[in-house]
Amino acid sequence: MADLKLYLPKLIHLEGGFVENKNDPGGPTKYGITLDTWKQIGYDKDQDGDIDRDDIRLLNEDDFKIVALKDWNSCQADKINNQSIAELFVDFHYNSGTVAIKTLQMLLNIDTDGIVGINTLKAINKTNQEDLFYSLLGSRIGFVYGLCIMNKTNFIFLIGWLNRIRSFYFQK
Repeated sequence: MADLKLYLPKLIHLEGGFVENKNDPGGPTKYGITLDTWKQIGYDKDQDGDIDRDDIRLLNEDDFKIVALKDWNSCQADKINNQSIAELFVDFHYNSGTVAIKTLQMLLNIDTDGIVGINTLKAINKTNQEDLFYSLLGSRIGFVYGLCIMNKTNFIFLIGWLNRIRSFYFQK
């Protein structure tokens, strides 16, 4: 079974520290945690009466672990047999939300309800693991290209997105 502890160092490395890019619709982020995400999960870290970019700046690794665990659990990744698939899948979900679940379900040719339940887990674990990994990898690459086609300003992020996706390798 996959283990979040094996994935966390890679995720924090991929996400890095505080960033505020005017072209990023997510606004200020730290460890990949956007302001909207922190408003849903977090709290007023600087205790000034609102949750804003200053609170994002104050996020620490414990806050990051809370958000990462939420994504890991949403994907039920601890019930996925292959660590490589679990990491690629959760990373996709961490960056793109439910579209990752629906993409995986489409690849598995099962109901695309956007919820990882027993049928999704069974399909993940019984499918040829290497084929599934590379199909998900390719679909994620296609997804980021689609983001660029829909919004040309996203092209400035494409190289970074592709480098991130290509940092994942299949292991049995």
